[in-house]
Amino acid sequence: MKPEPSVFIIGPPCSGKYLLGEYVSRRLNCIHISINVLREIIDNNEDANNIEKAQIYANFLKTRLSEYDCEKNGYVLTGYPTTLAEGKALQRSGIFPERIHKIPSSDSEDRISGEKSENPNNIDSQIADYRRHFIDLSRIYKNKITHIPADRSLSEVFQRVMCYLSRPLQNPAMWIPRIVLLGFSGSGRKTVAEKLTKKYNLVTLHCGTLIRREIARETKLGMDMKPYVDSHCAVPDEMVIDLLKKCLSEAACAIKGWILVGYPRTKLQAQALDISSLSPNRVIFLDINRAEAKERLKSREFSEPREVHYNAPLSSLVRRQPNKEVNRVNFKLNRFAAHRIELDEYYGQRILFVEANKDEETVFENVEYLIVNEPPRHIFPV
Repeated sequence: MKPEPSVFIIGPPCSGKYLLGEYVSRRLNCIHISINVLREIIDNNEDANNIEKAQIYANFLKTRLSEYDCEKNGYVLTGYPTTLAEGKALQRSGIFPERIHKIPSSDSEDRISGEKSENPNNIDSQIADYRRHFIDLSRIYKNKITHIPADRSLSEVFQRVMCYLSRPLQNPAMWIPRIVLLGFSGSGRKTVAEKLTKKYNLVTLHCGTLIRREIARETKLGMDMKPYVDSHCAVPDEMVIDLLKKCLSEAACAIKGWILVGYPRTKLQAQALDISSLSPNRVIFLDINRAEAKERLKSREFSEPREVHYNAPLSSLVRRQPNKEVNRVNFKLNRFAAHRIELDEYYGQRILFVEANKDEETVFENVEYLIVNEPPRHIFPV
C-alpha cells in the first residue's frame, strides 16, 4: 500500500503557492494546511524568538498531522518552512515530506510589478529574505525539491505539478513481487507466468496443481481435499487458503516472490487472501473477450503429430487435451464471468489491466512493465 501524500509547497510572496495548494489538495483528496493557520497560534507568543517560534510551529504540526483526517488522507503544507531553523524543527519533530515543490521567485516579481502594492519595498525585502533563507533550507531538502515553472497558464502549472505528484517515489528497499494473474482461461495467464518465472526466477503457483500435489503426498490436508476432487466439486475456500498459506510461507516464495495464477476467483476468496496476510502487491487482469478466449481453448484440443508432414491433411491431427471439451470450456468461462464484476469492485484501484488480444511478446512486455514500475498515485477529479 502506498503512503498518503505529504507535500510541501514553498515560494516567495505572491507566487501563487496557496492557490496551487488548494488545487493539489482537491486532486489528491487530502488536507490543506497553510502558513496562515500557523501564524494564528503565534499571536499569544509574540515575545518568542525565531527558534522558539519554529519549535512551536513544529509541535502544532506534529499534533495536527497525527489527527485522523491527515493520517487517512495525507496533507499539503503551503508557505512553510521558510528558514533553516523551521526546517530543522520539523525534522526534530519527525515531519519529513515525500515531496517539496518550489515556485521560483522571479515569477512572483513579475506579478508584483503588475499589481498595486501599498508597500512595494516591504515586498522586495520579503523576497530577498526568502532567497537568502532558501539557500540554507535547500541543503536539508535538496533531494526532494522540485522546481515548478510558474510563468505559464494556471492549467499548465497544475498539470505539471500533478504529473510530478503522480510519479512513484524511488524506493531503495528490496521489493518482493507478490503477483496475482487473473483473466479468462485462454487469456495467456500460464504463458505469462512461465516467462516471468524464467526471467525473474519467481515461484509460480496454480491452485489446481497445488491441490493435486498435496493429494499425491497423502498429507492430512490432501486427504481432506481428495473427496471433493474425486467428485469433481470445488474444494472449500478454507482448505485452499490453508494450502496457500503453507506454500507461500516457504522460503522460496518469501525470498524470490510468487505468482498466483487464476486465484482468487471470487470476492470471498480475495478477502480471505487479504485477511490471511497474503495480499498481492500486483493484481494484473489479462483482458480478453469471451469469444476469443473460447476460440483459443478450442484450438488447444488439437495439435500436430510428432512426425510432421508438409501440408498435412486435417485427419492427421490428433487431440492433445481431451479434457478441453466444449462443456468443460463453457464451464470455465462461465465460472470466471460470474464473479468478474465483484472482483473488479473489490480490488478497485489495485487492479491493473493488460490487453491480452495481442501477440505473446507484447502481452508479456506490458505485464512486465506493470511489475517493474510502480503504478501512479490515484488522482481525484476536480
